[in-house]
Amino acid sequence: MNILRLSIAFLLSISIFSSCVTVKKKGEVSGFKKFYHNTTAYYNAYFNANELMEASMLNMQASNVDNYSQILDVYDYTNLQNPKSEAANLDKAIEKVSRSASLHRQSQWVDDCYVVIGKAQFYKQDYESAKETFQFMEEEFDPKNPYGSNYDFGENKTAAQKRKAKKRLDKQRDKEKAEERKEKDKAKKEERKERDDAKKIKEKERKEKEKARAAEKKARDKAKKQAMKDRKKGKRSTPTTNTTAPKTENPQTNQETTKTDTKKDDKLSEEEQKKADEEKKKEEEENAKKYRHEPAYYSGLYWLARTNIQRENYSSAEYNLNRIMGSEASEDVRRGVPAARAQMYLKKKEYDSALTALEEAISVSKSGKDKARYAFIKAQIFERMGNSTSAFKEFARCKSFKPLFEMEFYAILNEIKLSKEVGKYTTKKAINKMEKMLVDEKYKEYAGPIHHAIGDLLLKDGDIEGALAAFKLAASNGSGSNEVDSYYQLATLYYNNEEYADAKEYYDKTLEKMTKTDERYAEVKKLSGSLSQIATAINNIALQDSLLRLAELSDEELIVIAEAQLQNENNTQEVVIDAPTQRGFNRGFGSGGSNFFAYNPLAINQGKVEFNRTWGERVLEDNWRRSNRPEASSNFDEEEFDITEAEDVSISKEDFAKFKQKLPLTKTDKDFANIKIQEAMYELGILYRDKIQNYEKSASVLEELLVKFPTMKDKDKAYFYLYLDYADMNQLSESNRYKKLLLEQFPDSEYTKIANDPDYTRAVLAEENKLENFYDQTYRLFKNDNHDQVLANVAEAESTYGEDNEFQPKFTLLKAMSIGSKEGKENYINALNVVTKKYPKTDEAKRAKEILRFLKGDKEAFDAVLYEEASEAFTLDAEALHYVAIIVYKLGGDEVDKAKIDISKFNREFFKSSKLQMVNIFLNKDNESQIILVRKFSNQAKAMDYYNTIELNKDKYIQGIDYDIFPVSQKNYREIVKQRSVTNYRPFFEKEYQGN
Repeated sequence: MNILRLSIAFLLSISIFSSCVTVKKKGEVSGFKKFYHNTTAYYNAYFNANELMEASMLNMQASNVDNYSQILDVYDYTNLQNPKSEAANLDKAIEKVSRSASLHRQSQWVDDCYVVIGKAQFYKQDYESAKETFQFMEEEFDPKNPYGSNYDFGENKTAAQKRKAKKRLDKQRDKEKAEERKEKDKAKKEERKERDDAKKIKEKERKEKEKARAAEKKARDKAKKQAMKDRKKGKRSTPTTNTTAPKTENPQTNQETTKTDTKKDDKLSEEEQKKADEEKKKEEEENAKKYRHEPAYYSGLYWLARTNIQRENYSSAEYNLNRIMGSEASEDVRRGVPAARAQMYLKKKEYDSALTALEEAISVSKSGKDKARYAFIKAQIFERMGNSTSAFKEFARCKSFKPLFEMEFYAILNEIKLSKEVGKYTTKKAINKMEKMLVDEKYKEYAGPIHHAIGDLLLKDGDIEGALAAFKLAASNGSGSNEVDSYYQLATLYYNNEEYADAKEYYDKTLEKMTKTDERYAEVKKLSGSLSQIATAINNIALQDSLLRLAELSDEELIVIAEAQLQNENNTQEVVIDAPTQRGFNRGFGSGGSNFFAYNPLAINQGKVEFNRTWGERVLEDNWRRSNRPEASSNFDEEEFDITEAEDVSISKEDFAKFKQKLPLTKTDKDFANIKIQEAMYELGILYRDKIQNYEKSASVLEELLVKFPTMKDKDKAYFYLYLDYADMNQLSESNRYKKLLLEQFPDSEYTKIANDPDYTRAVLAEENKLENFYDQTYRLFKNDNHDQVLANVAEAESTYGEDNEFQPKFTLLKAMSIGSKEGKENYINALNVVTKKYPKTDEAKRAKEILRFLKGDKEAFDAVLYEEASEAFTLDAEALHYVAIIVYKLGGDEVDKAKIDISKFNREFFKSSKLQMVNIFLNKDNESQIILVRKFSNQAKAMDYYNTIELNKDKYIQGIDYDIFPVSQKNYREIVKQRSVTNYRPFFEKEYQGN
């Protein structure tokens, strides 16, 4: 105990009498001082920071959500819903090692401190900052850099000597590069020479064989001639035999051989001793390494490579990894290289290279959990490549490494899925095994993935209906990525089956659950948009058809259905049906959640018997309304509506009268319903062509339209689109038939002229340009404040080109803004509301809503910049200095201060190391709007990172106050201040920053 106290006192005395001046070079500090700096840097900073990093790593691994339906990421801590969740801990780690690196520059742990800083930034997914840190470290701690901290000059050298050393180093590096190129060229030449030599040797061998064969032939011929001569002379030729006399042993030789063997034994003994000495020396060196500090330079290089991979700078990453493997990097650093390469190849989708790298990663890894992950990824790659046998083996191999429970479950599930393809199980047996998993308590929370796997098996067997049922169960029992995958699969199946109303519903559900980073997001968003109008048209047709059919029923039959509807409304629990649309009688309807009787399968089931009595039995299928089809059957599918009978409910005369009001009972109402069907069918035929390029479906609907409504208006349009559809399907005879019908029945139609006269098509295009030019003229009038003429032009556009012309939303917005200029705020608001109601899904409506939102005073209302011109005032510069602007309205000084306190707390928790500052200024005193400016961010990516972090953690940002927030470049911020409004910047931000 006394010795310990004396030691502590001794160390304290050293720390007191040793100055802590940290500007001296490594070579200038004493041994005691170096010991002090090393000990303090390690225990006060590096050790504690490492502890924080390890804790954060565990938390990130726990928060990591793997999507097992897609190829996994190599690392199990990168797929985070909230990348900033560990920002507070990581910022503390950065703070600790940053201070240490500054105070203890003589310490041997400085390079380790910079690695910790870079890794913390990497874990926060702030790859730009991580790259800067690792690049600085690479330069500063490169042992070959004469200006770096790790370069050993020996004795102190002058600046001139250092420059000279640097030149010598640069020259050496250039020489090395030249030698490397020379070696490559030499290797290529040697390779060519080897190929040429091989050819020469082969040619020489061939010639020698030919020569030997010729000599042999010559010898045989000579022997024959000699034999003939001998026979003529009466001599008998005798065969020559070669005999070898047995060698006699020489005692002297044996003695020499024995001596040689003895010498060989002695030599082997010496070699074994030498080998043992070398192994001992190597073991001593390894033990010594355990107790000495290893420079972190190559570790930093490894993390720089990882950062470059995340930033998709693959050539730099490859260069970094090659440098590590060609260096004296530690075994731990080298061990990480194959996994990093695998990650790079996966991101590049170079799967063959990824397989090789993953196998190498398995061979060098010491972690069973990591080995299991690498094997699982290999299996996924093989499965994607269609190599079921190899995939099956890798899933089994994954299990052998004893992975975590979830990965083991998916490995088992995937094995069962592949069992049929590898000849182990039949589909039935595989599904039986999965159904056993469903009742196993330990797999209770994985019901969704199991049902999805069953769906996959049924789909491979061609059982579409069974697959759909399984995927619906998967969606209702799944969560996260599993739920998304099931909805996506359902949408895809319905789409491929040309059931577009159902497909639209499921694409929408997929879009609700799917993250924007999902590689399928753009496809789903596009298809959802394309199918929107198609689904509406399909539902409208189905609804009007159903209403017309129900209108033909007797009151007795309708009462049964009405009572069922009433029962449904009185029920506390809504009837659950085959969501989102029903198959059979009301195929193609909208959402199954509607309370309208035509969507109620319970009502339909109860009225079915009465309906059959009057109308006969019909097959429940698409296009059932085409009664003239010869193949139409007359039987209902009794299994379509397997729904329990509801209790009898009486309906009053008043309620029944209201019920009947919904039906088209009069001739006028029926005609109107048929007009709706006709218009919807025509629209559907065009949409199939324009939106999803399904020319066959388009032609089918339009032909059905012509059969059902032979006297329809706009028949020439239907002929024209059929002409186009068949031309695109390369069915020229049909295409020409409709072209001929156009000429015969509608010789003066615009569509006939387009189909037959290319010059007319050009004239039509010119007419369309005329409308655009007229709009441009009207817009210039608006900019010149000639609002009376703007209103006159808008009226002329409506009368000349019709209210449905493509520029009408733009004209209407111009009209609203001119009204605002002439008639004041109240009329301006009314006119803007017209825009939002008449054209709800247009950019102009969006623009009108923004103006309404920010319309705080008359001056703010009269904005002369329209939506489509908004981008002209702003420029995109991703690398420019950025701010984040928070706009608040009608706040007093205390409220603004409270908002700033909330922002400051948020910044300390999530962006402590960024050292952000705040300032607030009035944006527009008339509407009492202010900007709280958070600054500075070195580029767009960092500003957007701040913005996205707020979106994920809104509960920790400004509370109790409405605000708008925008990342903005320095230049665009000045433009906002100049305009005194963010109204025009909003669409620019949404388009350029958010991709909307």
